[in-house]
Amino acid sequence: FRGQTFSGGWTEGEFRVQTINGLKVTETVYQSKTVSVYRATRQDDKKSVLLKILKNVLPSSTQAATLRREYDILSSRPFKGAPAVFSLDHHEDSIYMVLENIHGVPLADLQKKERFTVDQVLNIGLQLTEILGEIHASNICYLNLSPRSIFINTQSDKLHLIDFSLAITASDHIPEPADNNYSQGDLF
Repeated sequence: FRGQTFSGGWTEGEFRVQTINGLKVTETVYQSKTVSVYRATRQDDKKSVLLKILKNVLPSSTQAATLRREYDILSSRPFKGAPAVFSLDHHEDSIYMVLENIHGVPLADLQKKERFTVDQVLNIGLQLTEILGEIHASNICYLNLSPRSIFINTQSDKLHLIDFSLAITASDHIPEPADNNYSQGDLF
């Protein structure tokens, strides 16, 4: 797919079309195999937002359902440490979610650049505990804890979890893993 323009102008690893449905993309924040997260500015009110879009030209029904479920979880109630969700929209054959811009960077990126002090590690651990406690108290299990899904605002040191794609609610069926040594998400 490298360099191939997807429907709506999306490309793997970069963004060629600078505007989509009134959102002007300003930078790439995060890339995975299936989604891209961009910072963008809404042209009508100049508000900075995050844009999470599925990469595939024609996303599978599973990918679209996962993004819709993530939207449903985030829009069900505000969570401390999770971005507010503004909308779930379509563009041509793809689907995307507009989120609050938390002005953070992935913990994984920070780990590559610097070594954390004991106080910083304890602060991250404390904030994660509080955030996960609130999420779990709402009968939601966050299953994607990894340095790529933890964003830190380097100005305020506030922590946010951004990827609720694997999150499940208490009413969801929890399948038994085929391999008891396998865990979804990772810590490294």
